[in-house]
Amino acid sequence: MIYLVILVLLTGYYYYFEVVKQERQEAQERLARRIFHFTADDVRAVTIQSRDKKTVRLAKDQIWKITEPIPCQADQAVVEGLLNTVATLALEREVTSVPGDLKSYGLSDPVLHLEIVEKDQSWQLLLGDKNPTGEGYYAKIGDRAPVFLIAEGVWGVLHKGVDELRRRELLVFEPEKTVGLEVAWQNGEPVSISRQADLTWKAEKRPDIKIKGSKVQNVLEQLRWLRAQKFVEDQVKNLATHGLDPPQVTVQLQFLDGKSSRLQLGDVDIEENVLTALSSELPAVVTIDAAMLQDLPTTVAALEDRSLMTLKAGEVSEVRWHLGDRRGRVLKTGENSWGTTAGDDAEPGTLKDSWQMSSLIYDLTQAEYLRKLDPVSAVPFEPYGGLDFYAAGEKLASLNWSRDMQPPAKSGVVWIQQGDQPAEAVEVEPELLERVQKDLVNLSEGEAK
Repeated sequence: MIYLVILVLLTGYYYYFEVVKQERQEAQERLARRIFHFTADDVRAVTIQSRDKKTVRLAKDQIWKITEPIPCQADQAVVEGLLNTVATLALEREVTSVPGDLKSYGLSDPVLHLEIVEKDQSWQLLLGDKNPTGEGYYAKIGDRAPVFLIAEGVWGVLHKGVDELRRRELLVFEPEKTVGLEVAWQNGEPVSISRQADLTWKAEKRPDIKIKGSKVQNVLEQLRWLRAQKFVEDQVKNLATHGLDPPQVTVQLQFLDGKSSRLQLGDVDIEENVLTALSSELPAVVTIDAAMLQDLPTTVAALEDRSLMTLKAGEVSEVRWHLGDRRGRVLKTGENSWGTTAGDDAEPGTLKDSWQMSSLIYDLTQAEYLRKLDPVSAVPFEPYGGLDFYAAGEKLASLNWSRDMQPPAKSGVVWIQQGDQPAEAVEVEPELLERVQKDLVNLSEGEAK
């Protein structure tokens, strides 16, 4: 016990004097080397003057805005990153404490001049030429004498023009607060849907079509993450020159608070793979990724819920299957484990690569059909392949297909029966059934051991 007490005391002594005190000392040394002593959150204005770029002035009123040379909203993250970099600048290497001719350092006419206003104080940082070894740039603080070096990486953060500091998001909104979406193509019928009280989506002109929420969500997410790649024109005078009068596509969003936003898409540059765009939230013609056009629905049918099966993967506890002469019965034995059994009363054995069963069920619950067949043809007397899904002994759904479904068929018929509903015949892509058949073959080769 005495030795233990001594060990604890020695450990505590070492930790305090060798770790805690050393960390405090290093923190104090870093603070002492700090060039500026302000908090980024307290800054209210910033001016960036550069030899090769227009002077940019920013002001903060809840959010950062650019006041010159173009009044617009700033990219909050970029401005905050710049301020945090300046606020934490440390004096790593002093070149001279009493500079003679500032011209020799490029500081008589600075390459970059930053002025930062914090409440009733202002701070100035001057950056000159690169030093002969190319490791950094000469810098000094306002009228203070010392000349020091700042790293080349810091220069990249501070040397920003208006296009690098301005907001690039075309639309800022929360998808869950969107209640209306309209996509109007120049030569097509507008795709107009609205969110209902039960949070489902509905097309008023096509109430017969069931809208799939995840498809709408995908469109909204693509719109939400749109970023301007290049600013083409700020003072928009002739929209027609950019293919925006009339636009190729107009997207209108309605929000829960009654507000709305509009996005217009114009000309496509095939070589650059971009197209022109104009947002009601961003006062400039910009270019964006041309792939956005592929994410927008051209008809209401493109948003239709064509789920092959409506059952949920987690509720399935038993699967019975057949493929040609092969037969199988798989039981769920745990949250992510399955077992096979030959008879109804037999104890299920361990299924090799049990994850394949879960993957198969998930694949089918996510799959979509191409179109429904009307009239519905009869289910084959002896279908080539089939799956029956159960939960607690109750059949949830059945899926059957014929041998005609085999590649190289471009499409084929699958018969689906869910619950007490009558069987439906739908057309699907052959690749789907090809994957299912491969999974069933793998299951038959991984029988209970």
